[in-house]
Amino acid sequence: MTPAIPPSPDMPRRGQLTSWKQIAHHLNVSERTAQNWELSRGLPVRRMPGPRGRVWADPVELDAWLFSQEQPPIEIAPEPRRPRWLWPALGALLAILLAGGWHLSRTPAPASWRIEGKTIFVTDARSRDLWSFTVQPDQDLFSGISPRQGWGFGPSLVDLDGDGHLEFLVPVSDPNVKPGRLLCFDARGRLRWTHVLHTTVSVPGKSFGGPWLLRGVAPVPRSGAPGHDLVTVWSHNSQYPGTVQLLDSDARLLRQYWHSGHLVNVFVHLLGTQKKPHVILSGISNAHRSGTLVVLDPQRFAGASHEEDPAYQILGQPAPVEAARLLFARSRLNLDSDHQYNVPEAMLPEKDGFTVEVVELRPPHDGIPSASLYYDFGPRAELRAIEPNDGVHVFYGRRVKEANWPADALETDLATLKNLRYLTPWQGE
Repeated sequence: MTPAIPPSPDMPRRGQLTSWKQIAHHLNVSERTAQNWELSRGLPVRRMPGPRGRVWADPVELDAWLFSQEQPPIEIAPEPRRPRWLWPALGALLAILLAGGWHLSRTPAPASWRIEGKTIFVTDARSRDLWSFTVQPDQDLFSGISPRQGWGFGPSLVDLDGDGHLEFLVPVSDPNVKPGRLLCFDARGRLRWTHVLHTTVSVPGKSFGGPWLLRGVAPVPRSGAPGHDLVTVWSHNSQYPGTVQLLDSDARLLRQYWHSGHLVNVFVHLLGTQKKPHVILSGISNAHRSGTLVVLDPQRFAGASHEEDPAYQILGQPAPVEAARLLFARSRLNLDSDHQYNVPEAMLPEKDGFTVEVVELRPPHDGIPSASLYYDFGPRAELRAIEPNDGVHVFYGRRVKEANWPADALETDLATLKNLRYLTPWQGE
């Protein structure tokens, strides 16, 4: 039997520490600190034989060395042992959480969305799915964001409560009504409320009880408080009455305005001398057979539009409270076509006003540009200029050649169209 060879004092035995990582862990310090202690303070560390021998140390010797130090090493923490960076790191993390108003259970914030069939998926800033919602079999999710189609709105994220969390608004198409309701979800995907217009209004000899078509949605900053109210715009699915409603964050009706026509585009913009939020709406007036523009102060609008033709006057409503209301006269080009109206379609906010595109002629063939006039308005809804697009020049030029229109027909029309008819002159501040 071969006798056991006694271990060499230069070789580690079972239970010894055989790397700087193990040594540093036993001392509860970093590897760099343990190496510095070997050089500057005589930390008892050995090396295996050879030019590149690995280090090892005896835990008992290390403990004795720690005990022999006149000053305890500053990086040794009371039991239980924790890394020296733990408390400063926790303090820094707590400061960040408090400064950001976060809490440990905070969920990622919704940032975008996508529609796949009848399901809408809400995603975070990294395009990761947070939650989803599927509508009923007889409903569809609505995303008609093309102003050319007369809609110009779709799902949107907005902080209604002013609590820093975004609510998610989703227009939904009901059977034969596109869309017919508005859904509101909180940031976690819980349905907060559903808003559907159920009402009946009348004109002499006729009543309109719906269904009502949701035409647009726009957030309105609250006056003197965080968060937003909501402007929703509706029109009868087959007839002309329309309404503008201001809702609070829980879909409670704050005020309402009725109009004898279809208001199909809406946005909120700062107007007036005090740059206050105003609701700007464009569409058509059935009573006047022309395009129209309506501006409302969200703090005080009410009533129903006053109509000169009593057949179109909405009954049972107070006098209108409007910031401004005007008509876009139909051009000679529009009157010469089979169109019943000239139609305001797109609106664009400007720094000190806004622009409205009014389509005078829409050609029957794709690829030919519509003939549109761009009305430039100032901060009090005053007209500053009218600019025709290329389509206007093309079709007026054709009429000059083919229908013997006078050569200055366009210039004459533009001069006439500048005299807008204000049914309600500017009433804002």
